[in-house]
Amino acid sequence: MISYSGLDEIDALLELIDNAIDWRHSGRVLNIRFVVNNYDELLIIDNAMGMTIKNFKKMFMLYNQDLDGPQGRSGICGYGTKAALKKLCSSEKTKHSIITKHDDDNYYTQTTDWNQVTTMDKAFPIYDSSPEEIGLFKQYNNNQSGTIIKVGLTEDLRQILDQQFENKIEKDLKLNKYFSIVYNVHNDINIDYKYKNNITNPLVFVSLFSQENEQYLNGMDGNKRIIVRIKYNKKTQQELVYIKKNNKYYYIHKRGGNCPSKPIGPKDNLPHISIDEHHEELEFVQHLCCLKPDDSYYNPEKPSLPCETGLTSRDNYRTQFFGTSINNEINGKMLVCRNDSIIGNIPIGKIAVACGKGTAKDKFQKIHVSSQLDYNTTSNQKDVSDFYMHTQKNKHQYEKKDSRKALWRMCDYNREEFSNELWYYIDTESQNYTKKKAIDTISNAYRVYKFKEHIQNKINIKTATHQTLVSNVSRSPSPVQAPVSTVSRSPSPVQAPVSTVSRSPSPVPSNRSSEPLASRSPSPSNRSPVSTVSRSLSLDPVPVSTVSRPLSLDPVPVQVPVSLTHSSPEPIAETHDEIQIKRIRILTEDVSLDQETRYAVNWMLEQYEMKCNEIL
Repeated sequence: MISYSGLDEIDALLELIDNAIDWRHSGRVLNIRFVVNNYDELLIIDNAMGMTIKNFKKMFMLYNQDLDGPQGRSGICGYGTKAALKKLCSSEKTKHSIITKHDDDNYYTQTTDWNQVTTMDKAFPIYDSSPEEIGLFKQYNNNQSGTIIKVGLTEDLRQILDQQFENKIEKDLKLNKYFSIVYNVHNDINIDYKYKNNITNPLVFVSLFSQENEQYLNGMDGNKRIIVRIKYNKKTQQELVYIKKNNKYYYIHKRGGNCPSKPIGPKDNLPHISIDEHHEELEFVQHLCCLKPDDSYYNPEKPSLPCETGLTSRDNYRTQFFGTSINNEINGKMLVCRNDSIIGNIPIGKIAVACGKGTAKDKFQKIHVSSQLDYNTTSNQKDVSDFYMHTQKNKHQYEKKDSRKALWRMCDYNREEFSNELWYYIDTESQNYTKKKAIDTISNAYRVYKFKEHIQNKINIKTATHQTLVSNVSRSPSPVQAPVSTVSRSPSPVQAPVSTVSRSPSPVPSNRSSEPLASRSPSPSNRSPVSTVSRSLSLDPVPVSTVSRPLSLDPVPVQVPVSLTHSSPEPIAETHDEIQIKRIRILTEDVSLDQETRYAVNWMLEQYEMKCNEIL
């Protein structure tokens, strides 16, 4: 009898979807619909090729291999479909019906009540479809080929469908149980769900590796594929896993239980491995990508090295499916894709632990870098790729054995190298941004310095001109001065007191000798007798301003606005020492600087060296 051991309801639905994908029309979009009618029946409808009467009968032959069908199918006829139908009809609703139509054949129907199946003989009768069944088929398939599978809707099935089309990835379910992830590689498939009279919910695929270049960190460099080749001896279990990079080989040579932890390379040639009838060569493709993080993790406009060590999703694309908390199914793990369908994942390296060991760079590699391993097989139970990967019969699971550790370690090495390249890009961008900010700050300070220097030069010129004018005025004779004889014979009717003028000391300029002005005149023995009187008496009234402020040879001080006075750059803090000088010296060695910027950087270096009073 047929067993569905190892299958659950989700696996059963995946098996039926696989059948439609395997037999879809080339070049035509495949539509798969889940429809619940008012009779609480679930209809699974597709517009694939449908089945001829011959293929319809083969489907119910146990362990039959249909090797004449399309290549690259996920499974073979004779096992998965019957087990899936039995699983879906194992509860209180035990009956299923199938209506199919091929372009080159008629409408056929097959109906079975699994409660009444006691033997395989005549358990799956096939007959011509009735007018009512043909009408039901045309209602959904519009006279095209395809298949409709009808089973009873249980509460468990309804919950599964609601969860699948919610387009959210829950933590309690493995990734190879979600339609949106399992079939994300296909770009010509539409899957939707309609419950009675409710609106139709389309399935949104989680396509990590097929986004536009601008959705990845560093554009197209944030999405990469690497071909991994394997030379494998099924008898001796000897493996040679290798990649080729820059025309050099990197390889892991596994002999028995001895498997190196890291690849050897670069090498010009591969090591010798014996080739006999047990020798096989396999090819895998590893996809690596880093979706563009949000600005809180890394902002390309203001780049800086991330310091985040938590386990949170920081890109907008994955957040819409997984939320902000990292699902354990993607923490340090790699998806495994067989014939364009995800069949599970595998841990490569150690997983990231929140607040545990590991730097921000380690967490970046394990959380933000996604990986997927693709391989293709034939529709044969003895396919060597399935044998190597330990794929199980239902084709949606595989045994995670350590015997494939050479492949896993090569994939871990590829992910680490890819992560290092992106981290180097972030580091370079951060350093360039920091250097640009430093150069801009220095250039702005240098422009302010040159502006103030220009203003100060103008002030100095005006001050010197004014000083010259004042000095000339102080040395010229008084325009109103009486002859000596007149002054000595008749006193002036209006005469300032002698003591007012003659005793007023001349101000002593700060920049001249402290000797009194009188001491600079000739000695008393040579002085005219009336000289004292001439200084004290005048025929004309003396203006008050002249009396109160005697002339001086010194310039009148000029009040300069504070904003225009020359000042040196802002005082440098005590912490700006040799480290700052080293950093600026690095900038001076940058050959990309233009002449003006180089002047500014050298000027700033001089300011720091003067402040620190030393040159490193």
